[in-house]
Amino acid sequence: MKLEVFRALSRGRVSARNRRSRSLIVIILVALLAVGVFVSLLPNMGQGQEKVRDNQQYQVSVIRKLIYVMVTDDKGQPVTDLSKEDFILYDNGKEKLLTEFENHTMSLPAEKKGPEPVVENKPEEKVPAPQPLLNRIFLYLFDLVFTDQGGFKLAREAALRSLEKELEPDMLVGVLTFSGGRVLNVLHQPDRDREGARRAIESIQAKDIMPLAPSRFEDNGFKMAVSRSADEAYSRPVFGFSQRSSDLMEGRIVASNFIWAMQSLAQALRYVQGKKIILLYSNGIHPVYLGRGAYVDNGNAHLGQEYEQLCRQLADANASVFPVDTEDNTYFIIPEARKGVHSLQEMASKTGGQYTGTIYAAPNHIEKIETLTAAYYVLGYPVPESWDGKYHEIKVKVKRPGCRVIFQPGYFNQKPFSSFSELEKKIHLVDVALSPKPLSGEPVRFAMEAQVKSPAPPNNIQIIARLQVEELGEVVGPRVEAVSLLFDQLDQIVDSRRIELDLTRPEYRQKPLSIQSELSAKPGTYKCRLVIRNMETGKSAVSAASVTIPGPDKN
Repeated sequence: MKLEVFRALSRGRVSARNRRSRSLIVIILVALLAVGVFVSLLPNMGQGQEKVRDNQQYQVSVIRKLIYVMVTDDKGQPVTDLSKEDFILYDNGKEKLLTEFENHTMSLPAEKKGPEPVVENKPEEKVPAPQPLLNRIFLYLFDLVFTDQGGFKLAREAALRSLEKELEPDMLVGVLTFSGGRVLNVLHQPDRDREGARRAIESIQAKDIMPLAPSRFEDNGFKMAVSRSADEAYSRPVFGFSQRSSDLMEGRIVASNFIWAMQSLAQALRYVQGKKIILLYSNGIHPVYLGRGAYVDNGNAHLGQEYEQLCRQLADANASVFPVDTEDNTYFIIPEARKGVHSLQEMASKTGGQYTGTIYAAPNHIEKIETLTAAYYVLGYPVPESWDGKYHEIKVKVKRPGCRVIFQPGYFNQKPFSSFSELEKKIHLVDVALSPKPLSGEPVRFAMEAQVKSPAPPNNIQIIARLQVEELGEVVGPRVEAVSLLFDQLDQIVDSRRIELDLTRPEYRQKPLSIQSELSAKPGTYKCRLVIRNMETGKSAVSAASVTIPGPDKN
C-alpha cells in the first residue's frame, strides 16, 4: 500500500541567511537523546545510581545520586585527607544526608615509585580491585576543521603516548572527531580497551583535516571591502580582516555546527554519572564567528550566546574541558584577540577544566591533566526517582578552612522521550539521520532509493522505500512518524516532509510498506535521509542515500 506523499514541514529552497538562522535556533545539539542517552555508547558502564524501594510506608522509589568533587588548597594542590564528615552538600538548597563516600587518591606523577621487589617462590595472589562508585570518562576530541596540520600531528602523537603511559587503568577512554557537520564522529566508544582506542587515534590522518572555514583572517587594520555583490563581500568596515562574505558565511555555519555537535554530547553526558574529562585539540573558534571583541559589530552575537550556553551545558553534565591549542607556531605573532584561543580559554574556565596552552609548549599536557584530576571524592545521597526532566542545583562545602571545592553545578532528572520538547525531538531526529553511530542508540537500518526527476525545483528529488513492518522491530507503534530530510554538504536542512502513521493497523502487516516523498533543491550534491520514529519511545529506523542535481547546460 502506498502512502500519500509527505506533507511539507518546510518547503522550497532555503537561502543562506535563512539556513544560518535555522541552524542557530537549534544549537542545543544532538542529544537530549532518550533516557540514559550516552549510556548507549558505554555498554559496560552503569549510571552509578541504584534504584531502592522504600517499603515502610509509601512504596517510594528512590535512587542514589552520586556527586564527583575535587578539593584543592590555596596553592592549587589536591587535598587528599578529608572524611565524609568534612563535607556539606545541598540539593536545591536543602542539606542532604551523605550515605556514600569514597576518597580516590591516585599516584600523582611526582609520587610515582619504581616497581615493587618480586618475592621469589611466593606466587602473587590477585585480588580484584573494588569497583569505584563513579567512573571517570576520558574523551579525546580532535577538531579536524579549526586546526593546523603541524599542531594536529603533535596532538595525535601526544595522545598515542598518553594511552601507554599516562592514563590511569580505571578510566574509560573514548575517541571522537569533529569534521564540520552537525554530529561528532564516534571512532571509539568509551571503555577500558586501550588497544581499540589506540587504533582509533591512529586511524585519524592529516588528510582527514577539513579546512571548511578560515581559522585566521588577513590583518589589514580597518578595511572597507569593495562591494561587488551580496555574495562576494561586505559593504561596511570590518576590523582585522578583509574576507569574502561567502567564506565568512560558511565559517559561521561550521562554527554553529561545532556548537550543535558539542552541545549534543553535553546533553547526552548529563544522564551519565561520573567525571567526564574532554581533551579538546583545536585552534578554537575565531571571534568573528562568535561576534566577540573587535568583531562585536559584525553580528553573530546570538552565536556567541549559544557558545556560552554550551559551556554551561557541559558544566551541568559534569564534563570538564581541557583544550590544547593546535595552531602552528608560525602564527604565534598574531595577537590572541584575532584568533580562536579565547574561545578555548572560555570553555575551560566555565567547565572546571584548564587551558593547557599550545601543543608546542605543552607536550606533557595529559600528565598535567592527570595531576589536576587524580585526587577526588565521591559523595552519595538518596533522592526520590523522578522523570520530570527538572534541573537540580548542587552546592558542596568543606568545613576545613582554606579549601577550594570543585563540583558539578547541578544535574537534570531524566524524562521519557514523549516529554521531550519539539526542539529536543528535532535534535534527536538530526542525530539519528546524520550520525553513523547516533548518541541515542543504534537505529534500525533499511534501504531506500533517491533519484533526480528534474534539474529544477519544485519536487525534483524523489525518495522511495519499501520494507516489511516486521523489520522495524520496536519502532512499530500506534504513533509513528516518517520524516524525509534533505541536507546540504554542511548538514543544513534544505527541505523536509513529514507524515504520521499507525503501524499497528492490520493492513500494514499484510503488504509491504511503501513510502514515497518528493523534495526540492537547486543544483548541487545532497544527503537524503528517511527516518521512521516511534513518537512515544524515540526508537528509530533510518535509511540513507545521496543525489547530485546537475547544473544547467552552459552550451
